[in-house]
Amino acid sequence: MRPLYFVVLLLLLVSLAGPTAGHAAQTSQRPLVVFVQPDQPFPVAAMSNARNDGLTQLQAIFERLGAQTLSIRLNSPLPAETDLVVLIRPQRPTPITYMVNLWYYMMHGGNLLLAIDPNGQANPDRATSALPQMLGQDYGLSLQNALVTESWFTSTTIRERETSMTRAYPGPIVHPIIAPLLAYELPVYTWGARTVSVEALGLTSRAVPLLQTRTAYAETELRVFDQNNLAPLELNLDRDQVGLLDIAAISEHTETGSRVAVLGDSEILLNGFGLTNVPGSPDPFYLGNRILAERLAAWLLELPEEEWPPLPTGVNWLAIDGQGNDWQAEWPAATDPFADTSLNGLDRDLGRVMAVRDSEYMYVLAETTERPPVDLGLHITFDTNRDGAGDLSIAAEPGAVLLDDGSGERVLLVPDARLAVSEVVELRLPLRFLPSGTAITGLCLSISAAEGSDPDCMDEPIRIGTVARRSPASLRGDNGATVMVYTSSAVLLRAGPGMIFDRLASFVNGEPLLATGRNEAGDWLLVENARYQGWIAAFLVRPGEELVMLPVVTP
Repeated sequence: MRPLYFVVLLLLLVSLAGPTAGHAAQTSQRPLVVFVQPDQPFPVAAMSNARNDGLTQLQAIFERLGAQTLSIRLNSPLPAETDLVVLIRPQRPTPITYMVNLWYYMMHGGNLLLAIDPNGQANPDRATSALPQMLGQDYGLSLQNALVTESWFTSTTIRERETSMTRAYPGPIVHPIIAPLLAYELPVYTWGARTVSVEALGLTSRAVPLLQTRTAYAETELRVFDQNNLAPLELNLDRDQVGLLDIAAISEHTETGSRVAVLGDSEILLNGFGLTNVPGSPDPFYLGNRILAERLAAWLLELPEEEWPPLPTGVNWLAIDGQGNDWQAEWPAATDPFADTSLNGLDRDLGRVMAVRDSEYMYVLAETTERPPVDLGLHITFDTNRDGAGDLSIAAEPGAVLLDDGSGERVLLVPDARLAVSEVVELRLPLRFLPSGTAITGLCLSISAAEGSDPDCMDEPIRIGTVARRSPASLRGDNGATVMVYTSSAVLLRAGPGMIFDRLASFVNGEPLLATGRNEAGDWLLVENARYQGWIAAFLVRPGEELVMLPVVTP
């Protein structure tokens, strides 16, 4: 038997039937997006709020797509011309009358964007309440009572949004909304998220997961937030889910055509978090969040894909996919003499080689006369100190890129590097190992699985071109704890743990960095991104972990 609230809902829906309550034909050429307005029984994020917790950036996205926006309380039926309802960051469970108005609208073809935080960080609907139950029943999307928890989180850091930052990545199913995130390995930043259960094929729905976390687990013990009865923050394999955790998904009702998007974290879409801009610029700070928000908005407005927003300008959109079709003809290239050495006698001769660098990464393209084998390896030697001799080498295979400084003591896996082999060979390397002025002194291809095979090496010098654009992401991969710069002005990165050391770079508020170590006193952190590695004063970042958990590193 269904719960009592379903019976109550059915009766209320019948009583609300009328021309003003549902999703009807548009009376205007511009689609109408209704943002739920906060009130005393139902506090939510407001479209009128331009501060960090507001939605003016999201409102602007919808208006750039041609929609008109309106703020309405949910205690009365929605306008008949409503195309989309936006409900972000509810702080309390949805009142029954509010939910009836929303659900009647949706059952008549209306679309919904819902972003809702974990229980404990807020007090929104639990998994067993009416709204999540009906989302699961009619759309195959069920909110869970679980907090996405990284291994470095503590009972203290999960209580503040700034210290619960983590990265989510697009799911395995290629959907147009997340296609650019997949192509460029762009993370989406979250600040405390709850998990979403996705049933791909329901009786009346077709659902697709959009975002997943890769290294977290789902903490289901909500007493981790209860100061009066505090439970430890720990993984319990008997009840906590591990592995890939879905935190965002979309679904379409197969009978009504209604579309729903559910995000398990509201900060993804808030002004001062996921949709913040670079200080003094209209450019997005977190590219993955902005692209997700824009394409999600276009999908919910049911716009044809050719009318979706283009990717942001001023960015080096170079995908490492082994295709090579996005390299520019004007970038410098070198050509190896034909048939000087074949790869293991397979008539695959190294041909053209290109190298270019943007603000944070170096990219290398190698072409062969025939399609390269998938087990091909790439070896590059660099001169980083400009003395004309190689002092750093990279050995790359699909799945692993290793760095060797030649000392015999330092061989490192580079988790944010990537090699792709398909039509061509493409490699991406972070510049923190490759200072300005670095030259390529040697490049060879070899068949890694073939014993005794001779490598094919470039005989011509390889010049590295420069692209005056930013990289799509300063952090990629799952390599460590994320901290966020927290300051009212610029923060200096130094060559050692103290004010006496040289300045390497400066970072602005909100900049994400990886914390990899600390000094013995714990007042300086060793941090890195794709471009830099250095030390920063601990009080100038918001860490997601206790500093004593970081390894002590000798400068």
